[in-house]
Amino acid sequence: MKFTGINPIKVEGSSYDAGFGYSKFVNLKIQNKNSNPILTAKINPFGIKEWKDKTKENIFGKVEEKQNLLSFYAKTSNPERNGFILGISTIILGEDIWGPQTGFELGQVKNYKKIKTSTKWDFKIKRGFADFVYDIWLNKNRKGGCSEQDIEIMVWLDSNFEVPWKDIGEFKDFKVKYMQKKKEEHPNDLGHTFAFFLKGKKGQKDFDYKEIIDFCSKYLKKDLKNYWIRSIYLGTEFSKDTEVNVNLHRANFSFE
Repeated sequence: MKFTGINPIKVEGSSYDAGFGYSKFVNLKIQNKNSNPILTAKINPFGIKEWKDKTKENIFGKVEEKQNLLSFYAKTSNPERNGFILGISTIILGEDIWGPQTGFELGQVKNYKKIKTSTKWDFKIKRGFADFVYDIWLNKNRKGGCSEQDIEIMVWLDSNFEVPWKDIGEFKDFKVKYMQKKKEEHPNDLGHTFAFFLKGKKGQKDFDYKEIIDFCSKYLKKDLKNYWIRSIYLGTEFSKDTEVNVNLHRANFSFE
């Protein structure tokens, strides 16, 4: 793994390349106090079988702070792959489960009544399949990897495809799907996964992540108040033969 940064945030590569830095387009308040944590930026090609030298020819990702926006980019050809999604070009707020880690913790679900999120973006796909997605990880344990009791909650702001998971209804402006991961299929990525697909006009959206967590809690019939908010990802996932660019104009978080 290669590391770059720290300010302005920028990373590019093909094999778990990572960077640390700040972004003026990502703002955070916790209990009405401004926080300026270091973000992780990572190119995470988790679906590739073969790395070696051919990887750079088959996959390339970039996260880059520019003057007027934060850019997420990916371009792939046709590498050997596991599954449909090959990886993600992403920023990470909080402690990445698999690393690298910044030492910044978001605390437990019970600490907050609201987790307000405001996002503005442009999604441009030249070819292939991609999405622009939030991905929050709720873990029963404060540290460590992923267990069967942990929960992944994805909010798909934009995409040109949907996953074939179980439809479990609707929540406000979102269509909701669910998948319980099996150990034999996802040995390092266990637990429950929810996908909230934004309906209607795209490009700008405000929502409360705490309301979404409460929806998942009711569906699972499971109290999540003691779960740790390990990390929030924001980035573009990509498949093979894909070229995608997402321009982020703002991502504001208010934990109240």
